Amino acid sequence: VIVMKIKVSIIVPVYNNEKYLRRCLESLVNQTLKDIEIILINDCSTDKSIDILNGYEEKYSEKITLINLNENKRPGGARNRGIEAAKGEYLGFVDSDDYVEKDMYEQLYNLASSGNYDMVDCGFYNGSAKKNALTTIEKTWGELNLEKRRHLVAYPGFLWSKIIRRSIIVDNNIKFREKVTFEDIDFLPVVMLYLKKVYATDLVLYYYSNNLESITSNGDENIQIEDKMNALRCLVKKFKEHNAYEDYKEEITFHIYLIYIYMLQYCTLYLDEGAVNYDIYKVLQKFFFELVDYDYHNNKYISTLDKKKIMYAEINNLDYKMILDTCKANG
Repeated sequence: VIVMKIKVSIIVPVYNNEKYLRRCLESLVNQTLKDIEIILINDCSTDKSIDILNGYEEKYSEKITLINLNENKRPGGARNRGIEAAKGEYLGFVDSDDYVEKDMYEQLYNLASSGNYDMVDCGFYNGSAKKNALTTIEKTWGELNLEKRRHLVAYPGFLWSKIIRRSIIVDNNIKFREKVTFEDIDFLPVVMLYLKKVYATDLVLYYYSNNLESITSNGDENIQIEDKMNALRCLVKKFKEHNAYEDYKEEITFHIYLIYIYMLQYCTLYLDEGAVNYDIYKVLQKFFFELVDYDYHNNKYISTLDKKKIMYAEINNLDYKMILDTCKANG
């Protein structure tokens, strides 16, 4: 018996996505790279997703492994289960509301193996911005040194546009947080610490749909504030545990600052007039200084941000009452 060596394991968490699921699966079962496995994790779906998954598993049993979780673990938990089951040399991650070009994994695998790269990234179409993008820029390619790695930690991009050598994730016991949202905020930056060599192609091979019904698009205050704060706390904690925090303090602060701005904007722009109070700004200010306990004003990444965005953070850091008054006056 000839045992096929699996080149790429593609991991797809699925939760209640009957609307887009077929489009996603069609793009995967028709990949031009033949030595792949597609690991579908049903995260306790309650819609017709399970019927679709069963149908595909039956039709493509040689490629597809379907895992049914017995409790809802959110994308992080589902992906962890997929990583445990994966046998491929590289891992790819796809969100079930997105889809990919049929030669995506052949292109990425060929590049990875030709240069023995630990990670290869590709261009993607961003459905919400309606434009193409590539996050792993040319100056980071090749053998990583501290400067390149710092850039990757600051701008890790997205999980789904990459393939990553499986042994990097497994051997270093890098896991997603489970049963939470924004589980990738503290995942990719940690992966970047262990990569030795990376590459990217500007070919647009992944289509990100920005599904407004997805968990991360949920306007719930607990998700948009609490979950983001927890993710950033975990990011700091993980870098300290890996003895990497001091080396990457600037980059970690940049992540905190950026998401802090989004949380402030969310409070100012999206919460109902009656729901907004000063307390939330005070909580965020306290949170920021809990994680950033030094003078961050010379941070080279922060200085590249839009001045209007920076205004949110700086007003709140100065006097949290001012931000609401300023926005009300301008509103």
